[in-house]
Amino acid sequence: PERLLEVVEWAFGLAQTRCLEKDRKNSIDGLFQKLTPREKEICLFLSKGYTAKEIGRSLNISPRTAEIHRSRIMEKLTVDSNADLVSLAIAQGIRD
Repeated sequence: PERLLEVVEWAFGLAQTRCLEKDRKNSIDGLFQKLTPREKEICLFLSKGYTAKEIGRSLNISPRTAEIHRSRIMEKLTVDSNADLVSLAIAQGIRD
């Protein structure tokens, strides 16, 4: 009976962890759905480590425009740093 209880508790813990992971993934999906196609494109460049100047050159926009996009992306994704942005992008698979 004691071993059975341990197994049930372990299974419950595993199920709870999976539910939390699914909730987090759904939450991230919802955040990324708020981005415009252009913001998703900029996000891809940011997640690969491009600077605003490099993004501007690649997309034929000014570095300032790239910075404005970055700022809006970070606001929509509710992140405070580029590291957090990259982490979310990786979790979303946007970096691939």
